[in-house]
Amino acid sequence: MGTMRLIIVVLLAGAFVNGFGSTEAATDEAPALEAATLLKSVGVRQEPARIMSLVEGNGAFRYEVSLLGDNRLVLDLLDVENEITEPVIPVDHPLLHRIRIGVHHDPRMTRLVYDLRDTVQYSVVPIGRRLVVTLHESIPAPQDVATELTLPLPEGPLPDAEQPPVQESTVDEGVGDLFEDAGEHVEEKMVIDVQGLKTSPSGYTGQRISLDFQAADLRNVLRMIAEVSRRNMVIGEAVSGQVAIRLLNVPWDQGLDVIMRMHSLGKVEWGKVIFIDTVGNIARQQEAELLEQEIALRVKETELSTQELVTELIPVNYADLAEVAAIVADQLSSRGDIKQDLRTQTLIVRDVDASIHEVRELVRKIDSRTPQVLIEARIVSANRNFARSLGIQWGIRQAVANPTNPFTFQGIGGGEFGNPLEDFMVNLPAQSLATSTAGFTYGKLLGDLLTLDMRLSAGETLGLTNIVSSPKIITLDNKKALIQQGTQIPFQTVSQNGTQTTFVDAALVLDVLPHVIAHDDTIGLKITATRNSVGVQTDVGPSIETREAQTEVLVKNGETIVIGGILEETKTDRSGGIPYLSKIPVLGWMFKNKSVTVVKTELLIFITPTIL
Repeated sequence: MGTMRLIIVVLLAGAFVNGFGSTEAATDEAPALEAATLLKSVGVRQEPARIMSLVEGNGAFRYEVSLLGDNRLVLDLLDVENEITEPVIPVDHPLLHRIRIGVHHDPRMTRLVYDLRDTVQYSVVPIGRRLVVTLHESIPAPQDVATELTLPLPEGPLPDAEQPPVQESTVDEGVGDLFEDAGEHVEEKMVIDVQGLKTSPSGYTGQRISLDFQAADLRNVLRMIAEVSRRNMVIGEAVSGQVAIRLLNVPWDQGLDVIMRMHSLGKVEWGKVIFIDTVGNIARQQEAELLEQEIALRVKETELSTQELVTELIPVNYADLAEVAAIVADQLSSRGDIKQDLRTQTLIVRDVDASIHEVRELVRKIDSRTPQVLIEARIVSANRNFARSLGIQWGIRQAVANPTNPFTFQGIGGGEFGNPLEDFMVNLPAQSLATSTAGFTYGKLLGDLLTLDMRLSAGETLGLTNIVSSPKIITLDNKKALIQQGTQIPFQTVSQNGTQTTFVDAALVLDVLPHVIAHDDTIGLKITATRNSVGVQTDVGPSIETREAQTEVLVKNGETIVIGGILEETKTDRSGGIPYLSKIPVLGWMFKNKSVTVVKTELLIFITPTIL
């Protein structure tokens, strides 16, 4: 966004409007209370940037407060005896370490010493029988900020107050109307330079402006900043005074903070509304709100203490009883209690009627039936020709689709298996499939499950396939299902204890974790496929060749996932010949023959999840 420049020069004559009150403006008078004679309690409320201490007695306190050094705030309660038994109240807050309570008899008073951890700003506000002591983080002195931002003024005489008023303005969108009132009161120079939005290194993000004020009315300056920031601003009646400041090219929110610190102002933001008032008034308002919250809490506790306790048995049908009890425990009141009956899967709740109603409704919502998933697997050992006829010839491209093939194969990417494969009627192009170090390939078979079973059975009849197993297992949503097929290989080890036989699994293991996505009729599957087979024979026993791969896929309800790429090769050597003659050197080949047969098979795994 381009830079917008706004310059206003106003030379005006007049007097400032009187202030609207000081920071110590009197509040409405409350009914007179008797003087306090007992200190009954000292409470603490902690927040990240401040801490509030509520001192309560049996009447209105007469008190004196002083700051000793930088680390002790002393509050003397005159003519007051201490009723608190603990002499030290630990706090452990970045601003306050602890509160010590002591008694003096001459003169008679109770002293509260706040041991500070850092330099703070404080306020003490009496509210009825209470004193609210608030400790804030210390704000840097305004003159330090002004010193950093002050620039040399141009040389030359200032405009004469008797000169006729001059106004130069390029103000748009009604900003000029804002300064008509200011022109009747301000007698010095006022320049406002508004630039584009930039991010300040100090964290301020407002639109950058330049301010040059000499004896300008504070309320009108705040209205100008509100217009530039396009925020709604509410200014308290106690805000008054004059502004003499020069800031160049600073975010408007930083300029606002500088002006507020110069005049001991504070702000509270509600969305796009900024409320600005004196620090004392804002502190009193927040302390009053805190007191209202505490009173409302005590009223609620009093009402709860008068209500009759009710016991109700709430059955839990599907969810875990302990988990439900932990969730609903937060809904109980301070008088409530909850127990578990594991035998009947029931919660025994004792509380007031309103809390029991909330517990009952919450249990009804979370105690829902968990979906079940049927996992059907078909583990098939097929020769390469049969695998090709099913359209699962991994990495071979066929130019013309087989019109008799009833299946459509769709590749699935994920894990270490490369990018998603495109849709091909029968086979997949070799260049589309990334090589997997695990030797597995994943795909999704879109077709009728009954037709798949018929095709597998036909292949088995022709001797082209061998259906190793067809396991089925039902599991709950988000619960693992384990399918394992294989043998255990024994091998012997010799030690000081003698010869021992150990068994090692040589098996195909499928670990499937389903997750039902109910609104989409889709199932997410986390699949771990492991193939352990017997390797080379060694002196200590056979070696075990292990291949494992993991992936996550999404399939529609009833679709079939295909795992392939597990190749096995069987080599058979055969020889025959006429006895004796076949063993004659060289000439023996005339009386014998030798054949080598190599059979390659591929292990195909079909997984079909179905929501029950």
